[in-house]
Amino acid sequence: DEADEDEEEEGPRGEGLGRRIGRALLNTLLALLACLCLLWAAVNIHPSAVSIGAKPIRRATATPTPTVTEAPAAAPAEPAATAAPAAEPTPRPTEAPQAAPAAAQAPVTAPPPARPRATLAVLFGADPYSPISRGVMAETLWILSGLPAAENAGFSDQGTDTDLIQAVAWADRSGIIPGRGDRFGTNDPISREEIATILFRYAAQRGKDMRISSDMSAWADGAAVSAGNHDAVIWALERGVMTGFADGYLHPAQNVLCGEAIEMIKVIQQTM
Repeated sequence: DEADEDEEEEGPRGEGLGRRIGRALLNTLLALLACLCLLWAAVNIHPSAVSIGAKPIRRATATPTPTVTEAPAAAPAEPAATAAPAAEPTPRPTEAPQAAPAAAQAPVTAPPPARPRATLAVLFGADPYSPISRGVMAETLWILSGLPAAENAGFSDQGTDTDLIQAVAWADRSGIIPGRGDRFGTNDPISREEIATILFRYAAQRGKDMRISSDMSAWADGAAVSAGNHDAVIWALERGVMTGFADGYLHPAQNVLCGEAIEMIKVIQQTM
């Protein structure tokens, strides 16, 4: 009997324990079901929340994009990089000109440029009614002779003109117009008998026939011609380089005008 009573006591206790376990399992299942429902609701009942949440992410990445483009705009730091190369060309041009001065110094050591060649304007451009001077006559014949070089004679009155210095030196050394001591007589006038002798010597150096065949007895003042100029005056009269005056006089001591000298030189150049 006691054993039956123990079994009867254990029976209600086992039933109570099973009920408890069943209730616990049921509560667990309900809790799981509630969680599933909540998850389903979060996924299916509010799908826009997912798309809305995705859009902010895209906007968040899009908003940095303008800031990225604005950052390069504010990066005028690049001008600084361009300014740095701009400083590099500066030394290079300065080095190039440094070589140029070396080339430019060559003309400095070279002889000065040649002066313009002398022209017959020294006589042909002069006043035809002014007396011709020894310097002008020397330069004219020097030009007609081809501008021959001559060593500086050092005359005290030769001046500083390069052409005139060359001309009077040539005239003196050639004997066509000899100097007068330490002077050449650059500005001294030339008489008619003197220019006859000058042109006679000039023609002789050109290898012309200098023979004469007459005298000056036909001229009223023929005896006034100096002995040193006698043959030259006859030669000039015979060649037509010089003519006497209508009154039968030669006037050998009269000064020659530039216009008269031009005509005499023209005759010589034509006959030569």
